[in-house]
Amino acid sequence: DTSRFSPLYKMCFYISGAIMGPLLNKYNAGKIMILGAVGILIGCIMCSFAPSIIVLVIAQAFTGIGLSLTFVLPFAVVGEMFEKRRVIMITTVGVFSAIGIVYFSHLTSTLNNEFGWRGTFLIFGALFLNCVPIGMLIMIFRTRRNRLLGPQKPNFKSLLNFHLFKNPAFLVFAFNSFFVNGMFTTLDMFFIDMLRSRHFDIRNGPFLLSVNGFANIGCRVLVTVISPFLKCKRMTIWPLFLSLCSVTVLTFAYFETYNQLLVICILYGLFWGNCAVLYPAIVMDISGLKMYSTALGYINFIGGVAGMFGGPLAGDTYILHFIV
Repeated sequence: DTSRFSPLYKMCFYISGAIMGPLLNKYNAGKIMILGAVGILIGCIMCSFAPSIIVLVIAQAFTGIGLSLTFVLPFAVVGEMFEKRRVIMITTVGVFSAIGIVYFSHLTSTLNNEFGWRGTFLIFGALFLNCVPIGMLIMIFRTRRNRLLGPQKPNFKSLLNFHLFKNPAFLVFAFNSFFVNGMFTTLDMFFIDMLRSRHFDIRNGPFLLSVNGFANIGCRVLVTVISPFLKCKRMTIWPLFLSLCSVTVLTFAYFETYNQLLVICILYGLFWGNCAVLYPAIVMDISGLKMYSTALGYINFIGGVAGMFGGPLAGDTYILHFIV
């Protein structure tokens, strides 16, 4: 049942990007971030006081929409602020997002043990209000930029940038995003079950996932540092490491000892960290700065559609495994 409900949050988070990306080109991004922070707060409050699973799922979907308003913004605004070191700064944003994933997973566990899941939702809703002052700073930046460059009033058709789908590189990357996001949730969803089936202490699960997270961060930092010196294109490196991720995930099904799983978690974190940190920079390479937020929104939308089916498919496959 969890496999059917959990994708809804990510689905709303990513699918909303198809709307939010073009909006960033028309409206002040700072206002959109503030609106997203308020939306997240309302969604978290709804989650905290949800009387049933249905209400909780709807509230999480609302929270996902609020998060979608803030997700694309850092990459788009950093791309506008920096010219010479634009790609490095975009990958740096990707590094800090990985740090947040590792840190907040432990913070969530600690808060849940102390305040319960309802209290944790309230605390996270308050934490996301930090986006309000950040949004105010972005408003100031956008206002000053418009004064220098003059006000930009693109028409509705130019905002959508549908001609991106005529770009073969964009289509290939979009297909990869669809496939990866459809399968990506499977490992995290069944990691604890995998440990239990091999008679490991399930308390080792968070440790192994943390090791995976730190390896992910380490690789992102390394790629950010060496990216200016790379001679080959990012579009060439990305599928190579994506293939290595696939091979690494396959080994989870065959390796049985704890030490083997530890090594696999480290390797998977390294390979996936490379893919994740290069992803926004590759979108920039394909689309250019002018269409960047729209292109990133479309890629997230395609990934969200895949995630909508990936979770239930993984759950049904897991159940079928016991039936067969």
